[in-house]
Amino acid sequence: MTFEKYGTKLLTLQEYIQKNWATTPSQLAKKLGISERTVLRMIHFLKKHKVPVRYCKKIKGYKIISS
Repeated sequence: MTFEKYGTKLLTLQEYIQKNWATTPSQLAKKLGISERTVLRMIHFLKKHKVPVRYCKKIKGYKIISS
């Protein structure tokens, strides 16, 4: 995957989580056409760059916590 394509998918991933269109790694992977492992790597990347992504046990998926 090229850097440009990775960046686009990363922004799309962030939008899906923010808008609750998909929250679990498997849902996100299907919507983005990538593996679940890649989704987890992208989530780690977002966390590393100060995006407040957290796993929510209640919904069994990821959420972006707004301040």
